[in-house]
Amino acid sequence: MSKTAKKVVKGVVIALVALVVVAVVAFWAMFHSELKTLGTIEREGDSALFTMTYCGDYGFDAFLAQGGAASDSEVQDFVIQRLMKGLPFTFELPELGCSTISVKNAEGDGYLFGRNFDLYYSPAMLVRTTPEDGYASLSMVDLAFIGYGEDKLPTSMTNSITTLAAPYAPLDGMNEKGLCIGVLLIDTDQTNQDNG
Repeated sequence: MSKTAKKVVKGVVIALVALVVVAVVAFWAMFHSELKTLGTIEREGDSALFTMTYCGDYGFDAFLAQGGAASDSEVQDFVIQRLMKGLPFTFELPELGCSTISVKNAEGDGYLFGRNFDLYYSPAMLVRTTPEDGYASLSMVDLAFIGYGEDKLPTSMTNSITTLAAPYAPLDGMNEKGLCIGVLLIDTDQTNQDNG
């Protein structure tokens, strides 16, 4: 190989390596918080219960500043643009029938909050968030709402990508001040119980 050909090959290799480095740096700059978040996902034993800590800004202030959303599709559009950087995904809303309970603890100095999911098989995720300008919170997400089921669980990096939408799909949760909220759809008459 001539000296000129060697220089050309060396120049092409250097250019390719530089291009790969730039691509990796750009990818990391765009998705570092999301990748860090996906790295926190843990499965609780062999169950269908997962935990995740959201790292970084999931855009809730921007969501509120735009006026929130009037429909599930508007939430979906916001999540696709803000968190998924344009990668498509869909919400599937299952039929629901569920309940919550709030009671004083045994010591009488605090409260417990619980819920059930009256659904077909559905994996769930406990999501921790700590926004800079808000209260830390824990919420439960029915992962069926964001495309998971028996045949698809967030057990690998590629299967976990849509869990980035979890902060926008909770069915209930509690913030660090103790405020609890539950989303319920009950297909029966209301029960307003007050046992004194």
